[in-house]
Amino acid sequence: MEQKIKALVRFAIENHVSDIHFHCVKDEVQIFMRNENGIQLYGECGDMRYVTYLRYISNLDLSSSNKLQSGQCSLEIEGEIIPLRFSYLKTPTLCNSVLRILKSPQKIHIDNLSYKKEQNQVFRSLCDHPDGLLVFSGATGSGKTTTMYALLDHLSQMGKNIITLEDPIEMYRDTMIQIQVHEPTLTYQDGLKQALRHDPDVLMVGEIRDPDTARMAIRCALTGHLVLTTIHAKSAQGAIVRLRELGVSMDEIASVLRLVSYQRIVKGKKKPKVCLYELIYGNKIDRILQGEEVRDGMDREIEEAYAKGYITKSEAISNGLTV
Repeated sequence: MEQKIKALVRFAIENHVSDIHFHCVKDEVQIFMRNENGIQLYGECGDMRYVTYLRYISNLDLSSSNKLQSGQCSLEIEGEIIPLRFSYLKTPTLCNSVLRILKSPQKIHIDNLSYKKEQNQVFRSLCDHPDGLLVFSGATGSGKTTTMYALLDHLSQMGKNIITLEDPIEMYRDTMIQIQVHEPTLTYQDGLKQALRHDPDVLMVGEIRDPDTARMAIRCALTGHLVLTTIHAKSAQGAIVRLRELGVSMDEIASVLRLVSYQRIVKGKKKPKVCLYELIYGNKIDRILQGEEVRDGMDREIEEAYAKGYITKSEAISNGLTV
């Protein structure tokens, strides 16, 4: 079974798959794979041992099948250790499991994040701030973690003491302290309290999910730390709205928020992929807090990328552009 799982993961890596889904009904198992084009059926089999084996190597409780469980494991494939996260859920009618591949992509330099040099310069200039909050948003798989690590790598080269709190750790670095958050035993807010005792310059919080984490992240930003984090939102302006929903006051946002970034990965014309960024920073944050609505956002970025020849007409149309 180990060799079958390795073959499955090897195929997934070769085809840029981020997640392998096992959808089990009775004794039938459907295997789906998610890549940049969405979830697609890979195949069907009648072997539940795929799921049982993954539960075993992920140290899940095999005696309890009726609760949500998740764990981590790794496989050696062609001499490389591939970290994996496995989540298991069973209902009265079906069993669903997801294997996420945490294979770290190649490092991206801060100057190569965007095809627009002025946006890369914004990222660079924000790293010069000694404190504040940098918020990154975008759909699952849009590269938020990759973007944050490009900034963290740059900050590390500047001699900053960096601590990350992640669930799970997706990119391993020996130049920073990385803490694995595992709720409920270690929450983001508890991890931040511990991290502050280690004299950090920069903190990365994998995701702000609740008011407690939001309050703690704001506190860190207010007390002389540069904080990078992600928030689920459908636009850059939506991320600011989400902060308000999590209990962050307008005054706190005005005091600490340095950047809100919303990003989307699209198929490129000159390169296989292009990451588009909608950035809100500086006076634009103040204008939004005063009630001004951002009307262009990602639509403008798509239009500009098409006009400059970075994406095809069909890709622009599929992303909502009227041509």
